[in-house]
Amino acid sequence: MGLSAPTGATIASGSVTTTIHDDGTGFVPPGVTPDDDRPAVASVSSPTVTEGAPLDFTVSLTHPSTTPTAVTLSPASGTATLGTDTDPAQVSFDGGASFVPVVGSTVTVPAGVTDFIVRFPTVDDAISEPAETMTLGAATAQNASPVSGTGTINDNDGAPQLSISGPADVNEAAGTISYTVSLTNASASPVTVNYATADGTATAGADYTASTGTLSFAPGETSKTITVPITNDATYEGAETYSVGLSAPTGATIASGSVTTTIHDDGTGFVPPRVTPDDDRPAVASVSSPTVTEGAPLDFTVSLTHPSTTPTAVTLSPASGTATLGTDTDPAQVSFDGGASFVPVVGSTVTVPAGVTDFIVRFPTVDDAISEPAETMTLGAATAQNASPVSGTGTINDNDGAPQLSISGPADVNEAAGTISYTVSLTNASASPVTVNYATADGTATAGADYTASTGTLSFAPGETSKTITVPITNDATYEGAETYSVGLSAPTGATIASGSVTTTIHDDGTGFVPPGVTPDDDRPAVASVSSPTVTEGAPLDFTVSLTHPSTTPTAVTLSPASGTATLGTDTDPAQVSFDGGASFVPVVGSTVTVPAGVTDFIVRFPTVDDAISEPAETMTLGAATAQNASPVSGTGTINDNDGAPQLSISGPADVNKRPAPSATR
Repeated sequence: MGLSAPTGATIASGSVTTTIHDDGTGFVPPGVTPDDDRPAVASVSSPTVTEGAPLDFTVSLTHPSTTPTAVTLSPASGTATLGTDTDPAQVSFDGGASFVPVVGSTVTVPAGVTDFIVRFPTVDDAISEPAETMTLGAATAQNASPVSGTGTINDNDGAPQLSISGPADVNEAAGTISYTVSLTNASASPVTVNYATADGTATAGADYTASTGTLSFAPGETSKTITVPITNDATYEGAETYSVGLSAPTGATIASGSVTTTIHDDGTGFVPPRVTPDDDRPAVASVSSPTVTEGAPLDFTVSLTHPSTTPTAVTLSPASGTATLGTDTDPAQVSFDGGASFVPVVGSTVTVPAGVTDFIVRFPTVDDAISEPAETMTLGAATAQNASPVSGTGTINDNDGAPQLSISGPADVNEAAGTISYTVSLTNASASPVTVNYATADGTATAGADYTASTGTLSFAPGETSKTITVPITNDATYEGAETYSVGLSAPTGATIASGSVTTTIHDDGTGFVPPGVTPDDDRPAVASVSSPTVTEGAPLDFTVSLTHPSTTPTAVTLSPASGTATLGTDTDPAQVSFDGGASFVPVVGSTVTVPAGVTDFIVRFPTVDDAISEPAETMTLGAATAQNASPVSGTGTINDNDGAPQLSISGPADVNKRPAPSATR
């Protein structure tokens, strides 16, 4: 405040400055209450939200300020835990339009602001819990102590639920099995529940150990374990069940209160690490190998690996070895009482009663008349658990002698037969293989020309008594007469030879055995043709005689020449014959000529007489036949004349007596 424009005086000190204080200090006239406008925290609200929503505390100041105001915040956990049930604090100075993080414990309220919001985002957890609280204290330098508000967070989770889980299937060798009892969500309060095992088809004390008790979940725990011991025995019992159940819960309800477990002793089901699965299903462990004399029963003992509380199906697979099932044995029988009684085996499967681990399969043996070495058969046996059947070998010792071999076949065969079969027979069947070598051998017949050589080995399977040998016969066009070859046996094994050879004669004369549908062959030479030559008188009249087949032996041909208009012996000289194509001739003696082996054409020559008689062409015939011709085959020879027509002339005496001689011709 200052002085100016004085009148009647001068100004010695013309101005004074006064400071007005609104912080409660400064001069106060008597009877007046000092004023203090410095902002203090007037109140902090107490909000209530549902878990997951923001918990917003409104902090109000007593006075506005023309300068920023520092407010110290002091949040504190109650039943809600800061940092667990809440996220970090945020602050808004614009009525919640925007928020910024609270850094440290102090916020600076802008000038003019008297209300601001401190936000704690709440965590939506899965824990079942009652309403939880936290507090927020706030103070400026003017507050003697912080002003507080209490925030309440209401839970949105229901009461927790209990459930039990565990393996539905377990192997008998598991040892112990663990079951888990779980809460759907953690609880802020303790939870308890009772548990107990219960028999199904499995029996406590025999198949598993009974277990009972009470589980206690501390606040926040959600899982507990129950352990049940499993009994591992050596008997196959099939799948058996037991259960574990929950009851009498506190602090929770039961959602799934029971689990049933099946105990398997078939190698399946859950097996803990490093535990070997147990499989008590019966498998065939062994089949015995009995030996008997022919006629006695062959009894196989079949043993199983485990007993079973239920019947066990065993598949039998008997098989012939050197002994033939159904021939050397009668139908199988089975005994489950150690041989006291037997029943027939029907089909390939027998059903072993519960508890039985050994049984007998019997094959009665046949006392036959077959010569055979010791014979064997096998019996395979398997359950569904055997990867392959387990086998035993039964031996049947023989009581008969060795068989004998013989060969038979046709003694005579026609050359056109094609093939000839020979039968090799055993006097009696053998239960062991029998072998014998065979081979053809030349007689007068030659392999490669008259038949095809055949050699080999015949093998008689057990029970066979007959084998066939086939020999091809060569059909040529040459007459060779009857020729022989033989088929012989040698080097038998498993038998002796009683009759070891057969001789067959090949006929090419139309006789001998001929298979059905085959035309017999006859290569015996017959006269096929006789030529009909024509010559001039004085030249030889050569008839060519042709045979149907060559022959390896001489062939007799009967000639029957006959006069026609030509007179044999007048117009012809005696006949001659040539077997070398006319190179040489020999006289024909008698009516038969002998044609050498291999010759099929020869010449019969009749030299003609060159007379001086004038005559027409003259003819003669030549017939020729072998024993195979029904009638001779003929040719006609023609002789042409070489004389002209005759001329007449007269002659007589030039002189004659008057009286002629008595002999003169008149």
